Amino acid sequence: MAEEYGVFTTSPTATETAAARLFRRFAVSGVVPPGPGVGGLDGGEGLEVTADGTNLVSIGTGYCIAGGYWYRNTGTLQLPIIVNPSGLPRRDLLVVRADPANDRCLLAWLTGTPGSTQAPTPTRTGDDIWEEPLCVLQLPAGATAAAPGSITMTRNFTSSGGAVPDLDGAGHDTLPAGGLLLASDGRLLVRDASGVDRLVAHTGYPTPWQPITLRSGYQQSGSGYAPSWRYDAPGIVRLRGTITRSNGQPLPTGEHVATLPAAIRPAAFTRYVCPAHATGPGWSVRGEIRSSSASGAGQLVIWHQYSPLWMALDGWTYPI
Repeated sequence: MAEEYGVFTTSPTATETAAARLFRRFAVSGVVPPGPGVGGLDGGEGLEVTADGTNLVSIGTGYCIAGGYWYRNTGTLQLPIIVNPSGLPRRDLLVVRADPANDRCLLAWLTGTPGSTQAPTPTRTGDDIWEEPLCVLQLPAGATAAAPGSITMTRNFTSSGGAVPDLDGAGHDTLPAGGLLLASDGRLLVRDASGVDRLVAHTGYPTPWQPITLRSGYQQSGSGYAPSWRYDAPGIVRLRGTITRSNGQPLPTGEHVATLPAAIRPAAFTRYVCPAHATGPGWSVRGEIRSSSASGAGQLVIWHQYSPLWMALDGWTYPI
């Protein structure tokens, strides 16, 4: 039969595999993340896996969607490792395996190839085995136990709505085209039709404004913002604020008015045309930040050929 439909009590798709295919459309496979919100109801410990030097690993509480099937651990659970009799190191993968042919969804080890630097690849088939990874276990040659620190979590996470969180920083290997991923550093990514994750936004940016400490003899002009800086995006700095002399005299040329914090000093000399008070033929000054590798690194110097009473940093944006 070529056509399928459902879900009706007498439909030919009233099977577990058909139901799993339906559920895959609404919940991407992965572990329910721990923490507040909807995930907190079932997230538990996110099925975190730990080792203590014995031949057993411990799996924390949690809930996982594996290809439309589900698995849940509600208490203390320990699982034996598979010893490595080989003379070479081995990387094994712990997965949640949905097995519709045997009507079960349980934990399983995928044994790696001795000497390989790669762990096994999970199996995922629409009507058969579907495996969701939890962690990689590194076993030295001849190992009969799992040492502390030998486990690397490789979970995908799932979400019932919005972006899928990436708490481990490992991405998500089955996110569909158009799916959103909230990276561990705050970036929001969308997966395009070719399977590439594209940056949509960075939720940690822009950062709050932070003050720039002026050199003695200089102060904020009363007509603008206080001298300050922020990150507009990773590695992109924006400045704002107006600067004047404390004694009310014109700004001298070639003198630095502040030294910027080390975190926002550019790798090369950076220059910008800055608005300024007009008392003669000019309306602007040249601002210059000395590079992080130069003498006087981070000094903010102004240059001009007239006598402005104030200058503004507003709009100055540069990479570091």
